[in-house]
Amino acid sequence: MLDYKIRLHSMLLILATTCLPVTAMEDGMSKTKSMDMNKLSKELVNPMGMNWNLVNNITVMHKEGDISDETGTAVQWLLQPVMPVLLNEETGLTLMNRPGLPVMLRQPVVEMDGTGQSTGIDHIDGIGDLTIQTSLGKMPSASFGMYMWGVGIDLKFPTASDDNTGSGKYSAGPAGMLVGFTKNYTFGAVASHVWSYAGDDKRADVNESQLQLLYYKQLGGGWQIGDNPKWTVDWDARSGDKYDMPIGLGLFKTTMVAGSAWRFGVTPRYYIKNHDSWGNIWAVNFTITPVIHNPFR
Repeated sequence: MLDYKIRLHSMLLILATTCLPVTAMEDGMSKTKSMDMNKLSKELVNPMGMNWNLVNNITVMHKEGDISDETGTAVQWLLQPVMPVLLNEETGLTLMNRPGLPVMLRQPVVEMDGTGQSTGIDHIDGIGDLTIQTSLGKMPSASFGMYMWGVGIDLKFPTASDDNTGSGKYSAGPAGMLVGFTKNYTFGAVASHVWSYAGDDKRADVNESQLQLLYYKQLGGGWQIGDNPKWTVDWDARSGDKYDMPIGLGLFKTTMVAGSAWRFGVTPRYYIKNHDSWGNIWAVNFTITPVIHNPFR
């Protein structure tokens, strides 16, 4: 537990000192004050948008399943800096970097006896596995507006502080994205697949696909409705535990707070497919995203 807290505090300190809100940067502050909030809100849901931001997703999940008569509530905090770098101004070629670190603030774990029967639910906290998605992409024009494509790689590292919060494996695989933009709509998907290639030999291999959907509608004045739920498929799991597929519709607002641009949102979600043995039934996601200084602009 002490080692986990030291690692968590170190990572949070790094994020706090490197991902400063634009108010701390004089040039960034003057630019942000003149920003159109509706335009900025649209850019912040663009995987290839040029604004750096620090996504904080705090998700409360209700869990239940076949292995226990009890239910549980999980709370996860996902820290995900979004750091695009424009490589070529003429062609618009952009390098997108999206690391993500989940922090389990409350994780219900079903305890089992020697016969496979549930003896109750314990609650743990800790860090999950660090993921990094790096992609190259462009945003060409289209008859309906703009579209964006990108190809890259997903990497996963076994940084978890507990066996129940991570895979214990190093994993990697391809990633691709295709997103369209009209005046008032953003729609598309980011897909990836990872396989494990190293790690704890006693842990199960990783063979997982992910599909993150994107659908947003601009309401004006920095307001949006939509969501970006992530679907996962564990191909090596038993049939009832392969799929985790939430769907939701949230309300978001991009606004100025103390001279800095922030995006806030709340999204209820329902899982149309989940793990039968012990999975999520519904969730509520809270989004808090400050725009941070882009040193390459």
